[in-house]
Amino acid sequence: MWLLFSYFDPYHDKDVPCALVTWFIHQDDNPECDEVTRMWKLQREQSIDGQHPIQVIHLNTILHGAHLLPCYGKGFLPVELKYTNALDTWISYFVNQFIDNHAHELLT
Repeated sequence: MWLLFSYFDPYHDKDVPCALVTWFIHQDDNPECDEVTRMWKLQREQSIDGQHPIQVIHLNTILHGAHLLPCYGKGFLPVELKYTNALDTWISYFVNQFIDNHAHELLT
């Protein structure tokens, strides 16, 4: 999720909560869990021209969040790496199903 925002809908006289998101997909047509970690492996969706599409969705359409772990390679992370560009740094991610199901409560 890139951004949470809302706009005022004058026709219905209410605020509409939205999120700006990017989508993650399985790397192949026959997805399976990773044999070592037992987690699903995803990558950012990419269009034919190499762009990563983003979309505005209504906040009520989000079922729950996902905890993504980068698929690290070998070697050290660069010192200049910041959390703000972490989703752009790695090619693929694991979906962490082992995270505590109450982790979302930390945001409230």
